[in-house]
Amino acid sequence: MNDGDDFYLQVAFALSGCQLVEQELKLYIAHALELVKKCLGSRMVFKMSGDDYEDASLEKLIGV
Repeated sequence: MNDGDDFYLQVAFALSGCQLVEQELKLYIAHALELVKKCLGSRMVFKMSGDDYEDASLEKLIGV
């Protein structure tokens, strides 16, 4: 294995960590929105869902 391969492995490892954080944030947001919808019941219309953030970037998810 040469230095170029090692670099690409390190980059892939770093990106996989970011993707894991992104996926966990999406799941957290989806569960939080489900809880809000459940707590509101029929008192208020609440149409947000985790699907709204399915294609969101990590930056947007952190903002949410």
